[in-house]
Amino acid sequence: MVNYDNGSVRLGPLEIGYRLEGAGERKVLLLHGRNSHSGTWRKTFPALVDGYTVVALSLPPQTGELTEALVELYTGYVEEAMGKLGMSGAAVVGNSLGGWIGMRLASRGRWTVSRLVLEDTAGTLSENPRALAGIRIPVMIVWGEEDDVITLREGRQLHSLLAGAELKVVQGAKHVPHWEKPDAFNELLVDFLVRT
Repeated sequence: MVNYDNGSVRLGPLEIGYRLEGAGERKVLLLHGRNSHSGTWRKTFPALVDGYTVVALSLPPQTGELTEALVELYTGYVEEAMGKLGMSGAAVVGNSLGGWIGMRLASRGRWTVSRLVLEDTAGTLSENPRALAGIRIPVMIVWGEEDDVITLREGRQLHSLLAGAELKVVQGAKHVPHWEKPDAFNELLVDFLVRT
């Protein structure tokens, strides 16, 4: 696949690519799943670029088990990148691993994340429920009805832990609704982002 990134940011010894589009005052940060890249969001960008500044990071791939220590490391990368790219206060949209990172970011304080979309999120059984209870921003959980990687049952459990969050189930989608059912996902996303 052709590289979708159109910029990069240096984080210590790492150089992380990203895709940036749009120039709106409101900001959206898109975080992909494990061992993916910014290109997974290319069906999402067209729905957002007219009204938002949109950044999708390409986080470094990893092998082996997905541990909490690794998620914490990646969360640090994202937090530093947000600062360098002027994305503090963005709405964060995360799929799978990206959702787990989003939960970590949001639990640390409102200044970093203005609202949160958790799409078929990893870490639902690992994250500290007390940390999740501390998330006091608008949250939408989006889950593929037919996800066979992280089942809808876990999505419903996450919903029960996040007071005030809404749960949207995408019919016919599996683990990556934004790719598999982009029209349905984009409609949910835009509706959530435009609310006051």
